[in-house]
Amino acid sequence: MKVGQIIGSILDTMFKILLVVVAVVFTYKYALAAYEFGYRVFAESPVSAVGREKVISISITKDATPLEIGQVLEDKGLIRDAELFYIQEFFSGHHGEIKEGIYELNSAMTPDEMIDIMCTGNEETEDS
Repeated sequence: MKVGQIIGSILDTMFKILLVVVAVVFTYKYALAAYEFGYRVFAESPVSAVGREKVISISITKDATPLEIGQVLEDKGLIRDAELFYIQEFFSGHHGEIKEGIYELNSAMTPDEMIDIMCTGNEETEDS
C-alpha cells in the first residue's frame, strides 16, 4: 500500500468512528428526554410542597378542551406544562369527563388529583 492509501484509510476509519459516536450521543440524549417525558406523564410531582401551596379558583366552561384547561392551570402556576397535562388527561381513567364548574385547586396537588376533582364536578354549579 502506498502512503496516500494508508492515510486515506485512516481518515475514513476516523470519520466512521466519529459518526458512530455522534449517533450514540444523540440517541442517548433523546432517549433520556423521552424517558423523562414519559415518566412525567404518569408520575408528575406537585408544583409546590405541602405547606407552601397556593389555592387558586378556576372556572371550567362546558366547551373547554383539556389543552385549554391545561393552559389555564399552567398560567395560574398549578402545573408546569399544559401539553403534558393534555396527555395526562388523555391517559387518565377520566378522559373526556371533566365537568364545567368552578374549582378550588392548589399547587400541592398532582395533575391526577386535579383531574379527579374536575371530573367529580362541583355541586354548586350543577344545582344552579
